Amino acid sequence: MERLGIEHLFSLPRFGGFGSDHTDRGVLVKIAAQRSESQDYTGVPHVKRFHFGDTPMDVKAAEYAGATAIGLLTGVFSREDLVNVSKAIDPIVFDTLSDTESVLRAIGLT
Repeated sequence: MERLGIEHLFSLPRFGGFGSDHTDRGVLVKIAAQRSESQDYTGVPHVKRFHFGDTPMDVKAAEYAGATAIGLLTGVFSREDLVNVSKAIDPIVFDTLSDTESVLRAIGLT
């Protein structure tokens, strides 16, 4: 982000898994989790991991990395597309993230 001059466009903390780290999405989710856990950004214990995405590959990447997949219908894929690739008993899928209360409830924060 710094080399590209776009660091200011991202909120703190600025960590994640990026295309320059690896090409596999599941590995990128793991890298982001490791970076998060290696530094105490929030003072909150790392108990659960969530990965939000709108493609079947996002769902697979989340589950590969040990995170709960939160599917979003903001792209071209259907609810069935996202649910059918998930290994979860009751996959979480939202149309959008606009209903904040429902999202927080689904991830156990309310």
